[in-house]
Amino acid sequence: MIADLLLSKEAAENSSQTKSLFLAGVSHDLKQPFQAIGLFLGVLRHTVPKGGEEALGQVVPKMESALDELHAQVSRLLELSRLQSGALKFQIVRVELTDLFAYMQALFGEQAKSKGIVLRCAVTGRLKHKTVWSDRRMLESVVQNLISNAIKNTDSGAVYVGVRWRLGYRIGRRLCVEVRDSGRGIPIEQQDFLFDAYRSFDDRHAEQSHGLGLAIAKAQAAYMTADLALKSAPGLGSVFTLCGLSTHNGKAADIVADRT
Repeated sequence: MIADLLLSKEAAENSSQTKSLFLAGVSHDLKQPFQAIGLFLGVLRHTVPKGGEEALGQVVPKMESALDELHAQVSRLLELSRLQSGALKFQIVRVELTDLFAYMQALFGEQAKSKGIVLRCAVTGRLKHKTVWSDRRMLESVVQNLISNAIKNTDSGAVYVGVRWRLGYRIGRRLCVEVRDSGRGIPIEQQDFLFDAYRSFDDRHAEQSHGLGLAIAKAQAAYMTADLALKSAPGLGSVFTLCGLSTHNGKAADIVADRT
């Protein structure tokens, strides 16, 4: 019993330490956009009228970029906090998969093209006219996150987004959205903490984020009573699968009951 208590204490201390590291890193990152905005505003204040338009054209986009970065960081932190506290409202609507995929294709098509990779979001065969019942914003957020990560980590080849059945789930919950890429892949030793917002901090490279995106996607999937799974290996790309989506007839009481 004493040994178990010591192990639990050590685990709690390690968790607290990684969270502290994470928060310290986030705090540092949040300061950078503020500092950048301050510098750019200083440029504006000291710009002589003669060259004002040219200076504004150079500085304003940088200010907007810094503000966007700041907004994104804060939004991700708030979203994760709301999910973990259970404070988000779950609004069930009918979602047409063809519409969802067309939106994703339009949203990420140019980004993929600029990297020289193929992006194909398609629902084919007998699943073409299938619908799911879920929170539209939350479902879109998860799929967006997976596609964004796939494109970011794929230097050549393609990213495919499709739908499939998984018989391991009960009837009415067998539909899965799959995001497959031909990217660099993820080592097996990193996969256990890939969805952990705190654990990813002290393993990240300087140019990487804090892993909030996948942590939020995992929490959102759980909120929808769905599973988010990964299959990957170095050099062989990655497959993220969102499984357990509801194909109920849309009765809110039935779907909410699945979440309890």
